[in-house]
Amino acid sequence: MGHTAVDREQQRLHGVSFVVSTALDAGAGVLLDALAVRVDRGAEGVRVKWGTIDQDFASNVLRIRSELWAGVSVLRPGGVVSVELAKAAGV
Repeated sequence: MGHTAVDREQQRLHGVSFVVSTALDAGAGVLLDALAVRVDRGAEGVRVKWGTIDQDFASNVLRIRSELWAGVSVLRPGGVVSVELAKAAGV
């Protein structure tokens, strides 16, 4: 097998991992250095509440609610870049 630019099975483009998202407009992309960002969580960490509401006890239903307050810190702005993608000729 020769070298190919796209490895769909491993989700790699020229050996670099990628993720496909419908959250971006068509023709848009984001390049991200994983060392350039950090996910920060709130001081409370993850909160989990268990309980029943109304007829849950009669129906043998237990509800679970979990909550996480988080943010993203950009440690190196040059490591997060938005790009405009162009369709290759003949594709």
